[in-house]
Formats: sequence, structure tokens, C-alpha cells
Amino acid sequence: MSKKELIPLRTIKQYSKDLPDDEFDAVVKLCEVYRTTRNYFYSRYSGIGNRDNLYGHKQKIRDVLIKNEFSCDLPARLWKSCLDDAVGGMKSMWSNMLNECSIRISNHESLTDEEKHYARYLFLAPKLLDCLLNQRPYKVPDKINYKSVDFNKMNTLIRRLIRTCKGRIPHSDCARSFVVDSGSYSYKNDSICIQSLDKGKRIEI
Repeated sequence: MSKKELIPLRTIKQYSKDLPDDEFDAVVKLCEVYRTTRNYFYSRYSGIGNRDNLYGHKQKIRDVLIKNEFSCDLPARLWKSCLDDAVGGMKSMWSNMLNECSIRISNHESLTDEEKHYARYLFLAPKLLDCLLNQRPYKVPDKINYKSVDFNKMNTLIRRLIRTCKGRIPHSDCARSFVVDSGSYSYKNDSICIQSLDKGKRIEI
């Protein structure tokens, strides 16, 4: 591991000065629009068919949106940060859900050790799991190609278990935060200036 990778990260709290009503309203509006856009990304990309697109999303999702001239109420730079934020949340959702599925498989008393190994292996093999979930053909690796395993039965069980553990589409009800990249803010007079919804205008906080 390089020295650059060992550099610790810090969280810095920046307390706001008293804002005029119009600037405060602009920040609130930014939070609301950011939440709406993030919920849109959640609803569009959190499904089983888009799971693979979350990994390498800048090429598979962001670049496609740009090519199709995607537009929303957020400036381009902010909706890209919003997409990164939403994708991070969806990745965590899938990771937590597959951990729960693995625990349930391990505790499933009617499954054999070979069947449990097959299921847990797929949970850790993204490409194979995507094929299974989207019912595309795939070659079962030799290490889990047990003659005693009924693959059709296990695949149906895995799909049902994932649908059960996955739950509802992620959704944000609170509009009190947003994420910006390094190009969307700057420091001036001991204040942080963030990009607003109006192109070229920043809010000094």
C-alpha cells in the first residue's frame, strides 16, 4: 500500500453564519431538489436488473445519462454527485441484503452442506449472481458443481430469498443534506461557498 493510500481522512465541521431569508430558502430548496433527484435514482437503479450497473456506474449509468442528455432541477455537477451518493447507498443495501441472505441460508435446516455452499458461493460471485437473478444461462464452476444439488430448486430458492430480503425501493423522506464535489464549493472569508440551483451563483455560508 502506498503512502498516499495511508493518508487519514478528517471530517471538518463548518458552522454557518446567520443567513438572510432568501439565501436560507435557497439552501432549503437545494436540499429538497437533491432529495427528489436521489429518490429518482433510487427508484430507477435499485432493481435487480440494474445491480451490475452499480459497479462501474460512471461508465454504465452516468455516461449513458449524459449521452441521452439527462436533465433535472439540479445543475449537472450536482446531479452527478447526487448519483454517486445514491449509488453508494444502493451498494450498501445490496451488501447488507446479501449478508442477511447468507445468514438465512446457513441457518436453513433442510439444506445440505453442498446446497449451502452453492448459495453462499453465488452471493460472493457478482457476475454469476446477476445471471441467476436475471435468468440468463451461466456455467456452474467446478468447485460448486455438486451432483447432489438440484440447481433449479436452489436457484428458485435464492431468487425468492433475495426478493424477500431486498424489501422496498430505498427512499429518502428527509431533505436536510446533500453532497458536493471539490468543484462545487470553495472557501472565502472563512466561509464555505456552495453551488446553488442557479447556474454560476454560489451561496456563502
